[in-house]
Amino acid sequence: IFCESDAIPTYTVCNGFSNQLLGHAAFIANAIEAGISMIGIPDTFIVNCVRMEIDDKTSLKNVFANKDNSIAISSVLDANELLKMIRKHGNDGCFVPHDMIVSFEQPTECSWLKRLQMADNTLEMEILDVMKPSASLSTVVDFAFSKLLYHVNSSNSTLSDGICLHHRDSPDWHEHC
Repeated sequence: IFCESDAIPTYTVCNGFSNQLLGHAAFIANAIEAGISMIGIPDTFIVNCVRMEIDDKTSLKNVFANKDNSIAISSVLDANELLKMIRKHGNDGCFVPHDMIVSFEQPTECSWLKRLQMADNTLEMEILDVMKPSASLSTVVDFAFSKLLYHVNSSNSTLSDGICLHHRDSPDWHEHC
């Protein structure tokens, strides 16, 4: 599933969870539509994306992957399913290893939103649909969910009594919405 050692990623990954998934979908969809034969998917997932600094435009500065704030996305995503979907469209793909991604010079532009607007929505949704948790992450999620349900059931509560999982709520998210 990994690219050759001299591979260059087709795009960059930036910012929070939603931005990253939508960015992957947008860039991969654009690459499929453009007929790129080998899509170099950055094997990175930013897990610590605290956006506090303001850039010169009064927006929050973008956060890019580095060795301290990211892990390999192939460790949390079912990478083979994503590659299978790409191949179904006549393209091929590989993951540019995390160590390589974080060793590159930090990008300056985070253009996932422009790419999202350019790509075919149906294709983007198809890509998002195959972005499922890896087997190891599914085990963790299932365990955590079963503990939540146990707590709800043992306290005579219902799910509507207060279990809430939500996205990060910050000014940059409000700006996108």
